[in-house]
Amino acid sequence: MIQWQILLQENGVAVFISPDGSYWNGAELAIDDYGVVHAARLSGTPGSQDMTIQGPPGVSGQDSLVPGPQGETGPQGIQGFTGYAGAPGSVFSFKSGWQANESYEIGDVVQLGNDMYQAVLESTGAENSPLIDQSPEVNPWNKIYIGAIATGPQGIQGETGQTGATGSTGQTGAASTVAGPQGIQGEPGVSGFNMQGAWNSATEYVPGDIVQSGTSLYKALVTTTGEDPSATPLSWFVVYSGS
Repeated sequence: MIQWQILLQENGVAVFISPDGSYWNGAELAIDDYGVVHAARLSGTPGSQDMTIQGPPGVSGQDSLVPGPQGETGPQGIQGFTGYAGAPGSVFSFKSGWQANESYEIGDVVQLGNDMYQAVLESTGAENSPLIDQSPEVNPWNKIYIGAIATGPQGIQGETGQTGATGSTGQTGAASTVAGPQGIQGEPGVSGFNMQGAWNSATEYVPGDIVQSGTSLYKALVTTTGEDPSATPLSWFVVYSGS
């Protein structure tokens, strides 16, 4: 005879547990007129015979002292904004030789002696001559080219050499009545500046011509046409570099 256990749940439904651990609820069992329980389960789920109770969580482990592997390189970032445009370069306005009665504006270029000056402040009058030494904050002129190189200090006198042997006396020559030949013509002196404004590839320039190319000034060393001053150092000398 099979012995059944009857368990009444809190919801009022009776659960019948068989000796093999299977169970059926009241809707799946039937009791006949003699009090005998009949299993009428059509589908049921066997109950678990063992009960597993979850224990408390364990203590967290210590942080690892060994670094993990390096991750993959991320995607390239978005291109940054374009920078602001720089300030415009210097603009030259050639005014030939400096004159005390002239009014000069910023950017004017003048010649005084063998030197060239660029106006950095507006000025007029002899008291503002480029040759007058003034403090930088009030000096209206900036020297951009030095035409003459200052002579260096005299060197130390060398030792006196040994006296050579006296030569024999030559015969006295007859007095000449014929004039000697004319001497060789001396080299030309230092020429001034010949301001020619902006360089033009179609213009012929001669030595001493001063032109502007970009923000720089150049002096012609030879007769030249179509030679870019910034690319032909054998034909042009950089008087002032504006870069």
